Amino acid sequence: MFSHAFPATSSDPQHNRQGGVLRGSRILIVEDEPLMAVDYHFQVREMEAIPVGYKGTNSAALDFLANNAVDAVIVDYALRDGTSEPLMRWLLKHGVPFVVITANKPEMRQWIGVVPVVDKPISPLDLRTALFGLLTRGNKAGAQTGR
Repeated sequence: MFSHAFPATSSDPQHNRQGGVLRGSRILIVEDEPLMAVDYHFQVREMEAIPVGYKGTNSAALDFLANNAVDAVIVDYALRDGTSEPLMRWLLKHGVPFVVITANKPEMRQWIGVVPVVDKPISPLDLRTALFGLLTRGNKAGAQTGR
């Protein structure tokens, strides 16, 4: 589970290019499984981004976002207080780029193609690539990065 043990090497040109974009970016982790959240936390830190918080529910994430700016969000679809659909709607409305990492892809039919969705488990390289894409392109709704 702790996939951060196998980061991309700094001799990889793509890793270096992505590192420049990711360095210092504020990333919120919305995940209700503590081990997964810790794994994402360490992966984000290895990217030289800043994990600004870990939230396990929609309500905790929305409360945090009401008072804190972030550059991107990692979102699990199934949270302790239901699906992350309320959070995803808020993120889209406010132009905050995010990626959904889930084992519940079949339940997300209505969101596929609207938001970036990847399957759990995600490799460190795939997470880095997803975050790099978010921070260079923004989300599919065309909103700006951050708030």
